[in-house]
Amino acid sequence: MKILLLVAVFSLLSLHAFASCEFVQRISDSVGNSISEFSDTDNPGTNAALILPPTGGENIADKFLAVSLCQRGLNTLILNFRQDSAEIDDLSAHDRITNGVLLWVDELLAKRKENFVIIGASLGSIYASMAFGEARNSSQTNYPNLRKIQGAVLTVSGGSLAEILASSGLASLVKERNARLLHFAFADTSQYQKALESAITLDQLQLVDPTASNKVLMFSSTNDKIVPTKTQNQLWEAWGRPERHLYFTDHMWTIGFVYFTQPQKIYDFSQRIFNSN
Repeated sequence: MKILLLVAVFSLLSLHAFASCEFVQRISDSVGNSISEFSDTDNPGTNAALILPPTGGENIADKFLAVSLCQRGLNTLILNFRQDSAEIDDLSAHDRITNGVLLWVDELLAKRKENFVIIGASLGSIYASMAFGEARNSSQTNYPNLRKIQGAVLTVSGGSLAEILASSGLASLVKERNARLLHFAFADTSQYQKALESAITLDQLQLVDPTASNKVLMFSSTNDKIVPTKTQNQLWEAWGRPERHLYFTDHMWTIGFVYFTQPQKIYDFSQRIFNSN
């Protein structure tokens, strides 16, 4: 952790070499989600990035990446979305939660004129993957403004959702899983996963478009117990094997390394996406 903090400090100091960028405002949407905007007010531009934070909400890594992209010329928003917990006795609650997040993203984009690249890590990357998948669905009408999303940057993102819920080592999911095993009298986690697969219809492995693999950039961990590495490989396959960078670090270290040291790669990818449209 000390090493990561040193990297953060060094990276923050290095930002002075770039153009000025301001924290413009923090606003709330219709349900109270906090939205932070970082912009070069002299050059608002027609393109922007949208960051969805990981489990636990907006953090220093999200803010650093937002400032880094903004100072390179890409105005950036952070949607610090409410992270609801599913009811123990309702396996279908995950669809309700996912639908809520996608509606919040849609509401935000409805108020913006820019085209976007959506960026996320951990839980944020799972929703970012779903949002871009929905953006590629030409027949979808539930979230019409997601069509403004032109590409996605996914860090330690995986699928299926059912498999992550059934196998993640994240403390809150372990607690939820144990409670459900007891409540539903599942014989084992395999039975639990099958029940989740039947209950969940909004799943990131289904909300994909392999023909858009050139519009996805992935950063994956080969040593992840939170979003198990197996599920990260599955999502990469589902998206048509897009450009991916593998790290031998664990879940949190991978997020930290990517957000503090790879803003230029993310910015270059975003520019390539916008310039190709």
